[in-house]
Parts: sequence; structure tokens; C-alpha cells
Amino acid sequence: MHQARTGGSPNLPLKWLGFAGMTAIVFGYAIRACRGSWEKQEFWVLLGLFFAVHSGLGVFVLLRVPTVPLVLYAVLTGIEYVVLAACLGFFLDS
Repeated sequence: MHQARTGGSPNLPLKWLGFAGMTAIVFGYAIRACRGSWEKQEFWVLLGLFFAVHSGLGVFVLLRVPTVPLVLYAVLTGIEYVVLAACLGFFLDS
């Protein structure tokens, strides 16, 4: 009954697992791609700010929706990585 009503599993929090996976992919690839900037404090500050915004918006949205299709995470992961890479490139190269 629960699955039919909510469209999700009662025992497995897929929306939170998807969000955690998305976070790991986006920030893991960003850290790996910017290996030359690891010693710059600006890199870690920007990454921390972006992580705070990502986490805040993600928790805000996930607390208000009952389910999130996993395919949506796949689309949003690519978009968010491109935005993060563009922001890091813009602020670190200037």
C-alpha cells in the first residue's frame, strides 16, 4: 500500500541515496578536475560555498517532495557539474 501511494520503497530512502550519489559525483569530479588548484584557498572556499548551497537547496526540496525519479538525478548531475566547473573556472582563472 505504501509503495502504491507514494511511488517509492518504504524501507529504502531512494531520494536521499540519489542525492548523496549526485553530491559525490559532482564534487568528486570537480575536485579531481581542479587538481592544480588544491593548494589555493580560494578553490576550497568556492567549493565549500557551492556545497552549502547544493546541500541547502537539496534538503529543502527533498523534504517537500515524496519521491524523486532517479533519472532526474542523472540529468541534474550533469547540469550541476557544468555549472560548478564554469564557476570554478571563472573565479579561479581571473
